[in-house]
Amino acid sequence: MKRLLIALSLMAALPAQAATAPKPSIASFQQLPVVTMQPYDEAANADPRDARVANLQGVLRMELHDLAGARASFDRAIASSPDLADAHFNLGLLLLASGDYPQGWREYAWRTQLVAAGASVSAGRRITLIADAMAGRTGMGSLDEAHVDIDFRTAYVLATVGGERVRLSGRYDIFRNFDRDHTAEPDDDDGHAWTAAVLWSPARRVRLAVEAVRVVATRPAAPVDTGGRRFSGELRIGF
Repeated sequence: MKRLLIALSLMAALPAQAATAPKPSIASFQQLPVVTMQPYDEAANADPRDARVANLQGVLRMELHDLAGARASFDRAIASSPDLADAHFNLGLLLLASGDYPQGWREYAWRTQLVAAGASVSAGRRITLIADAMAGRTGMGSLDEAHVDIDFRTAYVLATVGGERVRLSGRYDIFRNFDRDHTAEPDDDDGHAWTAAVLWSPARRVRLAVEAVRVVATRPAAPVDTGGRRFSGELRIGF
């Protein structure tokens, strides 16, 4: 007998103070080598409106435990370039590390709103067809003044055939991002993907999985072109 399951869900904006989110510490900024501030101070003096230099000054001052100086540098970077997401992100870490959680989460936390709908159809115990679609908006900072602000749309269809020993699956995805913040780095993305996977259990508590993925997308911010192909394998014993 065929079974049909349809599910709808709605998730409101995430709270600014997420209880499960990690609390950064000053130690997070101790990974950089010790440096002198002089070259960066000289660069900032040459062009006080250079927000990226001011942001870098703040990161280095954090490393040197000059919290007041770091705060001043991040504030100057944001004043020069209010849409510079890196400066807001770093200021948020500084505030959280200093114990100012309300303001820190306002700068640092991501907030997401979405609506999702899905359906699942099963023909007996061996064939399943699943479809899902989602639309929403995500951003870093308050959505009314986010430093990163993106609308997204995505959907997929997945078909799987087989039983406990062997299962074959195929999936087709489409996705699209719309950049709303219009900062220096474009976050627009548009594309689709194919996925094929095989799971095989030759014995109890032993499973071998192989997966191939092909992605075709247009993303101006992508630093390199990987060709959109990935092949992976997995062996589990005693899971």
